Amino acid sequence: MAALLKKIFVENKALKFFSLLLAISLWFFVMGEREAEFSFSEVPLVLLNKSDDLIITTQTADSVSLRVRGSRGILATLSSSSIKAMINLEGVRAGTTTFRNLVDKVKLPNGVKVTAISPADLSVTVEPLVTKIVPVQLTTKGILKEGYEISRISVIPEFVEVQLAKSEADELEKVVTEPLDISGFASDINREVTLVLTGVAPPRTINLEKVSAFLIISEKVIETILSDIKVEVFNSSYRADIVPSTVQLVVKGPYHLVKDVSGGKVKVLIDLAGVVPGSYSKKVQITLPEQVTLVTATPLWFKVVVRRELVSMREP
Repeated sequence: MAALLKKIFVENKALKFFSLLLAISLWFFVMGEREAEFSFSEVPLVLLNKSDDLIITTQTADSVSLRVRGSRGILATLSSSSIKAMINLEGVRAGTTTFRNLVDKVKLPNGVKVTAISPADLSVTVEPLVTKIVPVQLTTKGILKEGYEISRISVIPEFVEVQLAKSEADELEKVVTEPLDISGFASDINREVTLVLTGVAPPRTINLEKVSAFLIISEKVIETILSDIKVEVFNSSYRADIVPSTVQLVVKGPYHLVKDVSGGKVKVLIDLAGVVPGSYSKKVQITLPEQVTLVTATPLWFKVVVRRELVSMREP
């Protein structure tokens, strides 16, 4: 008995191995020929042969879900991306068209058929494609260096051509750019910026991808109040009393000058040349740093009482 078992399992190895391979292949063949049902989701809907002068504005679905029956071996080679539902738009004109029974539009290998599809219908709205000329608007982000501002913006070209649906053209008023970062700038900016067609999606197009943006950056002109600036007299050897003794000024000029201007950089004087002792009404003379100008002075006229008491001559 032992010898017989040894003969069965040890001898004729090649024949036995070949028989095993044949059995496995036969099993796979039989199983592959058995029918099965598979489900596929997000099978793309492909729209073909649309007229060039039309644009699709809406469609009720971009894909379908399928349940198909066929040979297990064939179904195992399929995927959602390898199956397509082809919709022929040849001859379709402006308006809404509904395609019924999408089962007929699905392309499958021979021997495979659709048993269920969702959605079963597709509605497509197409409109005439028109060209509209609209202005370009530059958008910015960030903040300039303190004390500076944009004094002028130029975009070249100022207008671009947009191709889109007729109904969309009625709503489109401008094309904007991607935000241009102006953070920390204190001088003029010259950059190319990309256009962005907001509110509508491809295949809407712009005839240009980028425009040139020029920004003139200038220092801000600001106003500030200088209070309690002392009023002084000059060109006199007499003691003089001034009522009131101080003045309030409102001045304006470039940011970096006005921000730092103080009473020490401002002179408010009354000229008493040739004036003898007595009481007078005198207008002040105000000297400001270069590029800083006077807006108002309160008061502008002062009561000056010149006494007989001598003092050192005061010069401006």
